[in-house]
Amino acid sequence: MSEKRHTADTEARRLPDTFRDTPNTGLGLCGWILVIVSFLFTLVTFPLSIWMCIKVIAAEGEMNASRALKEASMVITESPAALQLRYLQTLTTIAAEKNSTIVFPLPIDMLQGIMGAKQ
Repeated sequence: MSEKRHTADTEARRLPDTFRDTPNTGLGLCGWILVIVSFLFTLVTFPLSIWMCIKVIAAEGEMNASRALKEASMVITESPAALQLRYLQTLTTIAAEKNSTIVFPLPIDMLQGIMGAKQ
């Protein structure tokens, strides 16, 4: 057994220092280059992937908003009074936010009714 150990020690002495198994070798130049390249790759790809996710989420939001707007327009088309109620609700919201006087036009149908009564 001691002969095997002596032979191994002799072979280890013949090897250059860079090939020996020592715990203090560190990463070396190639290791540090790989670490830096992988860090830069992460820096570049991570924000791009987040940006793409944000774009997809925004596109889904736009699609949902357009569907809701289409449904609302169909409801308003079915009932002309719904448009007038929405108009009055908008005026109420504006009046609640800003304390001011709001002048709004009357519907032409009402004006024709008043003009027809005078004639």
